[in-house]
Amino acid sequence: MLIDGVEMGKIKDGGRLRIDLQPGEHAIQVKIDWCTSQTLRFTLDEGKVLKFRCGSPIRGWKVFLVLFSTVARTENYLFIEQE
Repeated sequence: MLIDGVEMGKIKDGGRLRIDLQPGEHAIQVKIDWCTSQTLRFTLDEGKVLKFRCGSPIRGWKVFLVLFSTVARTENYLFIEQE
């Protein structure tokens, strides 16, 4: 997990991670090896809790395209979204 370009922790499959941040503008990404998600920018207000969900959209028949998709566009292998 990268927040503002700094590694802030690791998430195992099905796991959760809590990170305390200062209020303000931030950017978040997830990373596996050389693949990263697209950068998601968000604003954290004082006293608020935000939740994000991450994973890979590569499932089912798309598994056969994983090599092409990760070489051509490494940011397609992972996603992160605000819940």
